[in-house]
Amino acid sequence: MVQRNEILTGTRTGDRMAKPMNADQLVLKQIVQQRHLASEETYSYETFFEHFSAGEILKDYDLSYEDIAACVTGDGGDGGIDSVFLFLNDVLVMEDSDVDLDVKNAKIELHLIQSKTSPSFGQEAINKFRESFEDLFDLSSEIAEHQDRYDPGLIATASLFRKIYLALADKFPSLEIHFYYASFAKSCDPLVEGKATKLRLKVKEIYGHADVNFQFVNAKNLLEIVRSSPNTTKALIVTEHLSTSEQSYVCLATLSEFYKFISQDGRIHREIFESNVRDYQGNVRVNDAIRETLGRKESEDFWYLNNGVTVLTPRAVQSGKRIDIEEPQIVNGLQTSNEIFRHFNSASTIAVDDRKILVRIISEQDEIARDRIIRATNSQTSIPSSSLRSSDSIHRNIEDYFLAKGYFYDRKKNHYKNAGKPSARIVSIPFLAQSMMSALLQRPDTARARPSSLLNNDTEYKSVFSEKILPPVFLNVIKFMKRIEDLMKEMYPGRDGRKIINNTKYYVLMLAANKFAADSKNMVKSLETINIDGIKESELKKVIRSVEKDYNDLGGTDQISKGPELLKAIKMRIV
Repeated sequence: MVQRNEILTGTRTGDRMAKPMNADQLVLKQIVQQRHLASEETYSYETFFEHFSAGEILKDYDLSYEDIAACVTGDGGDGGIDSVFLFLNDVLVMEDSDVDLDVKNAKIELHLIQSKTSPSFGQEAINKFRESFEDLFDLSSEIAEHQDRYDPGLIATASLFRKIYLALADKFPSLEIHFYYASFAKSCDPLVEGKATKLRLKVKEIYGHADVNFQFVNAKNLLEIVRSSPNTTKALIVTEHLSTSEQSYVCLATLSEFYKFISQDGRIHREIFESNVRDYQGNVRVNDAIRETLGRKESEDFWYLNNGVTVLTPRAVQSGKRIDIEEPQIVNGLQTSNEIFRHFNSASTIAVDDRKILVRIISEQDEIARDRIIRATNSQTSIPSSSLRSSDSIHRNIEDYFLAKGYFYDRKKNHYKNAGKPSARIVSIPFLAQSMMSALLQRPDTARARPSSLLNNDTEYKSVFSEKILPPVFLNVIKFMKRIEDLMKEMYPGRDGRKIINNTKYYVLMLAANKFAADSKNMVKSLETINIDGIKESELKKVIRSVEKDYNDLGGTDQISKGPELLKAIKMRIV
């Protein structure tokens, strides 16, 4: 497998761009065009390239289409930053993320990307990079002074970066700042490379302890990334087999070998935790105990004091002390795994630790059976039932119904993205929850203000994903939401338009659901039978304009979209 970092650090020449396009450029252009068409997205080829290149450059981070879309800042006001991604301890952080700032050995990563369809790298693009970074990410600059110049999403990420960095300053977090410039170029002019060097040195002046790099991603580099694919099989070296049965194993592995198993390119390999319903809990009591045990190297072995981890796989093959595990998923032991990763990544830890951890490897090819195992291994009383949501039968029913109608319900993150399905037809659980919260429960303010926490509350979860609601309701709500989004993109292009869309689309859905419902008092039945395609565009535009008016009259800010005033105003329009 070709690693991303190997591709991005490839050699460059100083030759200027020559015409005609070479084979790499032609093939890359064809791939981008085909994927743009297959995506069924309504945005332009240039905008699609921003999404495409960001997703490929950050392929190792397993981002969803929604993650990428939320971090793309193009359409004007981007200051030469077409997308920006902020990670804290390898987890993507966005405006409404629940961020645990009570952590030690924190790692902050900032990835800033420019993506141009031009056949060359230009100096002006790097000049914009530098100016924007100094305006937004230099702590000595007042970000409020630049509010009107930059995209709201870019401002939000810069503000969040400042907040996290300052909150963790006394804990001395590691900081990585990555600049990428992607284009269809063959090579890079030395003058442009010189500009990039000056930018990197300037950023080092601002953040002296940071690891700062700048990478030109030309046509050849990008094509190699596109062709690379993640290795779906991981090997675990064990010291002792305790039990073996039909390709399932109970074994002991050293902490050093387990660390290798769960890490990739210096970061935790988060893809193998997708089926674990718990998120890492930070400095809670159980993790403090694990951390304390790891830090003490006394006579008792680690596995005496820890329950170990459970790995679920469709197939595992043993060869001596090596077990090759296909598509491994750690379904129990997230807290332990994270603390082991932190243990080895701390500055005081030696590279070798021969203490053992208990590892259970369960081979099961049937997907339904795997879901039952996930539920069983995460059934402790401390976990609310909503946390097991992806394995619930209602989500399987929604997935199957959507498939029959040409939509793809991403019950397991990036399953359909990795299968190459059109991005416009992929629906995530959080997006469906937000849409249902708006259309059915008439709470667009909650959907806008707390997207990351909607599913953490068991009561709210059950009100949205009730077994009494039939699958056609969920599909119609999504079709309604997507039609509204597509129409609003046409009506509100550019930087200001993006802000309006993000802040009002859920209110539009609520008002439209009431206006076009056969019986607003029985919204479930109305949404089950509503003919979305039969709604006139002119009528839907009237609804959009009325929400826009109320939003602007109240001030037109992010705070307005998250507060009660806008909801109250729009409810006045519902008769």
